[in-house]
Amino acid sequence: AASTSPFGAMGMAGNVWEWVDQPVAPSAAAVASFASLLNPPPTAQEPWYQAKGGSHRRPLADAALYEFISLPARFSAPDIGFRCAKTPLPVE
Repeated sequence: AASTSPFGAMGMAGNVWEWVDQPVAPSAAAVASFASLLNPPPTAQEPWYQAKGGSHRRPLADAALYEFISLPARFSAPDIGFRCAKTPLPVE
């Protein structure tokens, strides 16, 4: 299909933001943007991770797979999920 990645993955954009197991150092703007959403407010010293893929709440044109948002590890929202992935075993 036209939306299939070179690795055979499908549906990588537009459903929900997907947590990525990639720690990230948040910008000061990211920390400030979550200050009113979490109690206690987040700090740059706590764990932050990337989320990629965009969500159904944003225009599909904004769902560039190489872009990411920084999220505190303790944050949750209805449009943030995860994708289970596993490296395939070699074929014998």
